[in-house]
Amino acid sequence: MAKDGGAVSKVGQGLGLRSSALDNYNAIAPTHHVMAEVDGVLALDSSPASGKYFVIAVDGSELIVQNSKGIYKTGAQLIADRLTTSAGKPAKTTIQTLTFDDVEAIAQLSQLQAKNPNAAIYLSGTLTVDFPEDIKVQVDPATIPVIEVTGSNVKLSWCPSEQVLVYLKDQYAIGTVTAKIVQPKPF
Repeated sequence: MAKDGGAVSKVGQGLGLRSSALDNYNAIAPTHHVMAEVDGVLALDSSPASGKYFVIAVDGSELIVQNSKGIYKTGAQLIADRLTTSAGKPAKTTIQTLTFDDVEAIAQLSQLQAKNPNAAIYLSGTLTVDFPEDIKVQVDPATIPVIEVTGSNVKLSWCPSEQVLVYLKDQYAIGTVTAKIVQPKPF
């Protein structure tokens, strides 16, 4: 029962209490994918957004979640009336720091992907690049901004590595990012 967060957590989960969902995430995330069942709407237009999401991380008292349409933060882009978490497939999560010292960003990121071919890799941090005007960000207002360009800085927030490889093509970068590596991919 400890793996699932215990009896109090089970009652809170049944009620859809946010604190119980967070406790459950913390209990099972080291060894399993954490899935969130959400009853709610998108903040942008109140369109239905109920369904199953993969939990990428906890951010304060909210969750960063992903489905096939994008990445969302509960309480911001995704308004949840009810939210529960449960263990998905067994998984291994590791954290790695990548430092760029005026080097081509693609090389190091490609190596990371090659070492983790069946992993979902989420990058967070800020890099300074030479040609920020060449980065054409496709923004979906319904989802969390996973990449933002301000001046010569590129801020990544849980950005999937596949997207980073596209955005930072032919860019030299300075800075540090954190990679959250989840094996195997949740979907």
